[in-house]
Amino acid sequence: TLVLVDGRPYEGFALGTADLAEIPTESIDHIEILRGGISALYGPNAMGGVINIVTKRATYAGKPVSDFTFQNGSFGTQAYRLNAASRWKMFDYAFYGDQQRTSGFRYNSDARSYNVGGNLGVSMGVAGKFIFDASSYNLNAGVPGANPDNLQPNQFDSGNDRAASTPNARQITDTNYLRTSYILPLPAESLMTLRLFGMQREVQYNDTGDPFP
Repeated sequence: TLVLVDGRPYEGFALGTADLAEIPTESIDHIEILRGGISALYGPNAMGGVINIVTKRATYAGKPVSDFTFQNGSFGTQAYRLNAASRWKMFDYAFYGDQQRTSGFRYNSDARSYNVGGNLGVSMGVAGKFIFDASSYNLNAGVPGANPDNLQPNQFDSGNDRAASTPNARQITDTNYLRTSYILPLPAESLMTLRLFGMQREVQYNDTGDPFP
């Protein structure tokens, strides 16, 4: 299944299945799903279908309308979410950001992440519109590894089941993307869109207890 964000392949062509947890919900306007054989028009990576996530754009003028959310849960879990959008004359913008952290149930299962991004549009009437999009995602998470071999399937004692087989292993994920779009209106209510985008993704795994991680 091919995952797109505003028509852009999210996971690239050689990065495997997209991690949907990296796409913040506060940035989503709506989701389009394409089923069946017609998805083959998107290439060999779309034989199982297409999911296109459409991000928010400012559709109203005036003072920015913003949302701020704070969540608190067990095991030191906290989440902060913010988004804002507005239009002013020929300009429109939308911004989103979130930060999450948790201590985790198991040892070395803590995680910290942030995700920021947004878009800026410049409308020029019959000359078309420029749109600039950018986002940055970072995750620093402990990797506790598999449960101990002697752990019973139904065992729960807040001790053995919390142990980490790799107590020093960490995984750091960085994903960044930039995109510039030019949209030109054409006759018959059609549009021509030119896009230039790039994506950088890096995943580092390190275990100080293992000389060859």
